[in-house]
Amino acid sequence: MKLNQQTTLALTAGALLGFAAAVGLGAAEKGKETAKKDWSRVQVIAYPNGGTGFFDPDSGTMYVYDSDLRGCYLIRQVVNLGDPTVRP
Repeated sequence: MKLNQQTTLALTAGALLGFAAAVGLGAAEKGKETAKKDWSRVQVIAYPNGGTGFFDPDSGTMYVYDSDLRGCYLIRQVVNLGDPTVRP
């Protein structure tokens, strides 16, 4: 396959522009990353009525969802062990 001079020039220019864009975008300053929550401590609770609860020990908050996990119907917070739970 024989390439003429214009085609060779266009391919070379495209390759150089692509390389420059890749290097330029790769060297761009990254934005601040948001803090990620540690989900490894969250405990799952199963209720006999089909509800599913999630307890976050960091905040002391319990979230109870229906059996389809679509609606949260109860949110309570544990302030002190042995005391009744309260609404946050």
